[in-house]
Amino acid sequence: MTTFPQMADAFPSFDQSTLPAIPGGWQDSSWAGDICPSFIAAGDFTCQGPFAHVFIDYAEPSAREYPNSARFAVVFVNGASQEASGEIQSDDWAAILQAVEHWEP
Repeated sequence: MTTFPQMADAFPSFDQSTLPAIPGGWQDSSWAGDICPSFIAAGDFTCQGPFAHVFIDYAEPSAREYPNSARFAVVFVNGASQEASGEIQSDDWAAILQAVEHWEP
């Protein structure tokens, strides 16, 4: 199992063994100011141009800040202005992977 040190620092109570398979090339972008761990999944990994930002919440809904929210989300960000140009939320990891794969900045 791959471990993510940045995630461990930002979210020490997050059990990384509950993560779905993270595709190679994704960058751990977890930040303690967010409500859950995240990855830059596609696009500009410097976050200056368009990028896809994937959030993975706790497996157990009661551990989430918003227990009724979906476990996974991808936000498509248009780059330098940091404005979201779209968002998908789902409990289906395959749907998130497909959205990232088919995203065109």
